[in-house]
Amino acid sequence: ISKFKKPSDSGLTLFAANGSPIQTYGTRLLQLDFALRRTFKWSFIVADVDKAIIGADFLRYFGLLVDLKGRRLVDSVTSLHTSISCLDVSYSAVSTISPSLKPEYQQLLSNYADITNPNSVGKIAPKHTVTHHIQTVGPPVFAKPRRLNPEKEAIARAEFSYMVEQGICRPSKSCWASPL
Repeated sequence: ISKFKKPSDSGLTLFAANGSPIQTYGTRLLQLDFALRRTFKWSFIVADVDKAIIGADFLRYFGLLVDLKGRRLVDSVTSLHTSISCLDVSYSAVSTISPSLKPEYQQLLSNYADITNPNSVGKIAPKHTVTHHIQTVGPPVFAKPRRLNPEKEAIARAEFSYMVEQGICRPSKSCWASPL
């Protein structure tokens, strides 16, 4: 969290089980390796909590099973497992739905948990046939090219790669597109 001391302006607020808000500092794309012969790339929310939390959405997406009795993480894809340590924690749930909302709104949002989850972007199949295109004419507006600093460029490349993998976007075929 030390790199993310400024609160996030994404508008995302998490709530502890007791309803108190949890400060967030944006998201961070991380690649985890649990020694299961594959890596797990995920966009995590950086939050002001004592213990890191890997959510059920992460486990479900990658087909990971938690064997609490055997203290291991089982990969249902490769049938491999790795040892884990379980910690006792004082909180049991985190929600993206504010407890200050009227109960009828909380109920409505909880019925559509797949869209209130920040990691569901790109995973929900559209229920329509509408596509979006931007038709342009003439040459693009000129802007002097500027290099990103290497650290920001690496972060941007990783984020674009993640969005392409998730089906959120695709590489442009336009001659007017600028490479990253």
